[in-house]
Amino acid sequence: MGFVVHVGAVVHIGRYSISASLSGFWPNGPVLVTAVYGPCVGALRGQLWAELHQVRQLAASLWLLAGDFKCLLSPADSSSLVSFGQSMSAFRSFVDEFGLFDVPSTNGTFTWSNNKNPPILHRLDRIFLSPELFSAFPSSSLDLGPRHLSDHAPLLLSIHRGRAAVNGRWVAFRLSRKLHFIMRETLAWKRIFWSSRFSEVADWDEEILSLQASDNISVDQSSRLLCLQCLAHEWQIRESIHWQQRSRLGWLAHGDQNSRFFDLAASQRRRLMLLQSMVIESRVFLGDDILPALSTHFRDFYSKPLCFHAPLPDFHLSSLSVSCVISLERPFLYQEIKNAIWALGSGGFLKEFNQATCVLVLKRPNPTDVTHFRPISILGTPYMIIAKLFSLRLAPVMPSIISPFQVAFIKGRRLQDTVVLANVVVHSLYCLRLPSFIFKLDIS
Repeated sequence: MGFVVHVGAVVHIGRYSISASLSGFWPNGPVLVTAVYGPCVGALRGQLWAELHQVRQLAASLWLLAGDFKCLLSPADSSSLVSFGQSMSAFRSFVDEFGLFDVPSTNGTFTWSNNKNPPILHRLDRIFLSPELFSAFPSSSLDLGPRHLSDHAPLLLSIHRGRAAVNGRWVAFRLSRKLHFIMRETLAWKRIFWSSRFSEVADWDEEILSLQASDNISVDQSSRLLCLQCLAHEWQIRESIHWQQRSRLGWLAHGDQNSRFFDLAASQRRRLMLLQSMVIESRVFLGDDILPALSTHFRDFYSKPLCFHAPLPDFHLSSLSVSCVISLERPFLYQEIKNAIWALGSGGFLKEFNQATCVLVLKRPNPTDVTHFRPISILGTPYMIIAKLFSLRLAPVMPSIISPFQVAFIKGRRLQDTVVLANVVVHSLYCLRLPSFIFKLDIS
């Protein structure tokens, strides 16, 4: 590695590193270059990280760290199977703490070999750049030289200014590179998969046509025809799903932008929800009279007193005990109301206490009658509190008045019990060898 500098001075000599301040190739200030030769004993690597912490304080911003660290950064740095140990974790913590950029090699991965057959390869030699130095020289590259007399490969660092495309930490840089690689491989697989599939489907169609055109086909040919028809049908479903997903890509890419795509989507939605005329109680309203008429209609609708009586046949319903009736009819206490309010959450639901919102949901596009809307009323806070009070008051007596065969929505009962019961019944009938059938009812 060679530098053309104007001024250079050694600023620190440690047990495992030597640092020099170099100036001349970067106009914004000197660069601190640290050469490292790490300890071979794992117990001494903590001293190396402590020493490099002190060295980092000497650099204002630009720092180049290079050398033989005698330590792996990840299990991928070894040709043999190794686990993520404590030394790797300490090394990774040091790199992430200072946001160092590990300059990747362009012509190899491993820098050390034991020179045996088969060899054991490790990546022990690295060059790190500080975030400021990497932002100044984002196009820097690292080349590995040939190993002649040493078991380590020489490192050649090429520093180029280029365009600073990455200003974040090295973790984000590595992630972006991985995502770019995955996207490239996925697109290549997609081209191969779809092109081969289209040709394969064309062959299926030709074979299906030839078999269907035959007057007399064998049993094997009939089975083959059925199989090809099933495969072609499955492919049509997949292709339909594919184009449905592709149709959403335009909205995901341009839906939030003031583009022609957004204008067309908004115009189409406006046409579907356009109110030209509205029939309300046999009266026709046009233009600006529609919205006031709708507001008056639903205000009167919700203001009418509720008169509803459902005649019930002679059902044999469970009755409550006297103690349950007394507990239900007693006045609500202050603590009960407080518990109900607290159970609703501590959000801002008390801000608009006595208000409600009515939203009209379309049943069909281009509505022309008031019955084409489904009003959804969002209850205000008092109704929420009253409903919560009733639910808390009724919860203790619900198991006594609800049939034991109702297993859902009751505290202490689980819907999974019906699945277990069904399995037990089926298993018992199978073991007893009794002629029987199972009748499933789903009443909604």
